Amino acid sequence: MSDLINKPVLNEKGKEIGTMVDFDDYGATIILTIRCGSVDYQIPYVDEIIEYNADLDVFLTNQQKFEDVRI
Repeated sequence: MSDLINKPVLNEKGKEIGTMVDFDDYGATIILTIRCGSVDYQIPYVDEIIEYNADLDVFLTNQQKFEDVRI
């Protein structure tokens, strides 16, 4: 997972909304820290919210779902 730090996060339209800068593994779930400008948000790493696309080497998310769950 540490090899995915500093990977861009794109929304469904292909626009970069941030960068994955850190993660915490709590066993049951992984929490990603996404930096959007000067603000860091945390979101759970679950396929319904965000996924890593190895072919594109980016994280992909739905903008609305991201905004709904970020803290």
